[in-house]
Amino acid sequence: MRGSTDFEKVLLYFNKCLSADYIHTDKEASFAVERSGERAVIYFEASNGLPDWKHNFRFASRPYTLTGEDYRCHRGFLTAFLSALPFLEKTVRDESIKEITVVGYSHGAALALLCYDYISHKREDLTGSLFGYGFGTPRVFKGGISREARLRFRDFTYITNCGDIVTHLPFRLFGYRHVKRQCKIGKRGKYSMIDAHRPENYQSELQSAAVEERRKEFVYDG
Repeated sequence: MRGSTDFEKVLLYFNKCLSADYIHTDKEASFAVERSGERAVIYFEASNGLPDWKHNFRFASRPYTLTGEDYRCHRGFLTAFLSALPFLEKTVRDESIKEITVVGYSHGAALALLCYDYISHKREDLTGSLFGYGFGTPRVFKGGISREARLRFRDFTYITNCGDIVTHLPFRLFGYRHVKRQCKIGKRGKYSMIDAHRPENYQSELQSAAVEERRKEFVYDG
């Protein structure tokens, strides 16, 4: 997986995700939109206080109907995303925007996944120009989803620090699944399951992955 990931770019996205100028909704979704010419980046903030954590633990599923698919997802994450959607519609539907990247960390990564799926359905013209990065992404969808739906996530990248407890929630025994394989950083056993989720440890491991990536490129070029 590492050979196909530009970790320097990914680290920049993660750092910006930690420091973006967020707008907060009444349902505890925090988002920011940055536009440069024909490109836009949508950021979603990590859990920020007790209300966000209440949404995190509202993991009873509800039907997911935004894209016409017949599957279910995490109730708390969907509620939070729906509260941000009216503010994002203008960006999503603006056809002068030719490339969109969606980025989120932790709670925000779950919202980024839902946002990515929504955009992929509404903007078919962005095929090949829609990207997503979820750092420490919890499980969002419950049960099986169609092959067609899975294909829509081909350009959404899970970045997971090995051992991160949040990426195992909600537990599989409740029927929740990730929609694709994870791109793992760090080493198993280096951190506790809680410490593996901390932002400073994601930063450290992303930096290490970027250095290793540059080293391999240097050796190859030499």
